[in-house]
Amino acid sequence: MTHYGSDLLRTKGFLSGDKFFATYASAQEVVSGIFQPSGTDYIIHALGDDQREKYLQCFREGDFRYAATVKEEATLWEYWIRRGNWFFYRELYREWHPVYANTYEMYWERNKGINHIATGACSVEVQEIDNATRKIIVRADAQINGIADVYIDYEVKKSDGKMSRLLFQSMLSVVNSGTVFSSNPGYETNYLRPVGAEFIPVTVVDGYGEVTITASPAASTELVLNEAACSDIYQVIFDYVECKGIFDRDSNIVFKVSNIDRHKKALNSATGIGIQGYEYSVLEISSDEEFIYILCGGNEADFAAGLDIYNYSNILHVVKEMKD
Repeated sequence: MTHYGSDLLRTKGFLSGDKFFATYASAQEVVSGIFQPSGTDYIIHALGDDQREKYLQCFREGDFRYAATVKEEATLWEYWIRRGNWFFYRELYREWHPVYANTYEMYWERNKGINHIATGACSVEVQEIDNATRKIIVRADAQINGIADVYIDYEVKKSDGKMSRLLFQSMLSVVNSGTVFSSNPGYETNYLRPVGAEFIPVTVVDGYGEVTITASPAASTELVLNEAACSDIYQVIFDYVECKGIFDRDSNIVFKVSNIDRHKKALNSATGIGIQGYEYSVLEISSDEEFIYILCGGNEADFAAGLDIYNYSNILHVVKEMKD
């Protein structure tokens, strides 16, 4: 309460009594007087196919206005949560977009007439490294950044070696071997059951992404990959950035965001910025070690109208003009 008290109060003001669905229930539920709608406070406790389906059904059909996820900037753990629970995040990235953030949570609302999916815009290549390992490569237009929703049908089988006689458990390791935004690459690794047909996330940057999948333990198993395919790339996490401050400069508006690699990539080639119903044209982007500064054309009347980024939406929609 001492550390996050102001966050709790500001977020309560933003929510204004509306219900929300959080992947990690926190003191915000207590302040708001609600329970996590699915009855599962932490998404990592939705174990097994049946529980995950119930969790997802509640998320799809619930009467709440917002969804809340842990911010990657708050804890690297969120990188793994997304990978380990892609069944949920692929739904979130398809149907929702962020509108508010506090120190440790990102709040999302359902899309209404907007789309952040590049459909049918990618190809998948499989490279065989050895009997136990495959590299899955996703290629798209060089201007596309997002998370590819890749379907794999696979089986981890015992090999013919002597070590396989001692094998009691096997699994599939999935490693992001492409662009890693986490400062600790270990959080970009997860494990799957030994036999499966499911979707996995592949980070795509400048039209390229890859993961390396390995039968484990590699010394006593081999990998059979029956299929690898992708039709959708979810661009939403590159279409929005959190605003950390607003000030005026020579009758124009400057938006301040954290200087992290994902924000740099998101703002590359940005032509406009949208927030709280206003939209501004980008004049210049500069940075220092801590922040990126987005200078936008506006006027003093717009600025004086008061963009309250602490109690209302503090998420910037990055507008881009796609090149031919």
